[in-house]
Amino acid sequence: MLWPDLLRSNGRTVTIALQIDASLQAQLELARQVQLRLLPDRRCCLGDWEVAFSYESAGFVSGDYVDLIPAGAEAFYFALGDVSGKGVAASMLMSHLHATLRTLLPSNRTIEEVVTIASSTFCQSALPAQFATLVLGKADRSGNVELVNAGHNPVLLVAGAEVEVIAAASLPLGMFCSTEFASIKRRVRSESTLFLYSDGITESTDEDGRVRPEPAYRNTPSVGKSAPVCGCGNDPTYHRSSHQSCATKR
Repeated sequence: MLWPDLLRSNGRTVTIALQIDASLQAQLELARQVQLRLLPDRRCCLGDWEVAFSYESAGFVSGDYVDLIPAGAEAFYFALGDVSGKGVAASMLMSHLHATLRTLLPSNRTIEEVVTIASSTFCQSALPAQFATLVLGKADRSGNVELVNAGHNPVLLVAGAEVEVIAAASLPLGMFCSTEFASIKRRVRSESTLFLYSDGITESTDEDGRVRPEPAYRNTPSVGKSAPVCGCGNDPTYHRSSHQSCATKR
């Protein structure tokens, strides 16, 4: 009597485990669909700019953040960021950051003020070891660009054969609940390109799982005046959660 009872108990345990796994899979897929709905149009024209981005998550959900927000007929905001960690926790904080910036940007605050408030809010919501890197900028029809790079990968400003590297000038969001952020300003000429990317690009691997010997953006077709405008995501060998965005002044 003991052995059959044990079998039935084990069988029930296995059945419950399978049911839980299927339910979790369904919930993760739903979360993935919700996260994808937060993304802007992958290719669009804003003012005199043509903008495109590529987004690829290594799992169901991730802490990668990208957004494009019109600011009237003459300008738009662009954002690219990465929440520390992976999976569900990072994706929840990413959604929190998305909502915070979407709420703050229409208030006519400066870029520096928006990032300062967003960082304070993020710090209050995140666990002690969590933070977010972020590039938040505003571009207008005349080519004027102002951006804050808070601990993120350098922004590349490509003008013909010249590439200006705009490195981070501030700490990531959430490192401290009271942090000052500095913006930089540039005038972007026609046919020039702003290129933003995540560490999923610089740390991408080949088919054998080996990290590339040099930053992947050096071989990205979109970086170059003669390349297709904002041709992001043409390289199929990225095997890590990654996102990249480019904006070309027409």
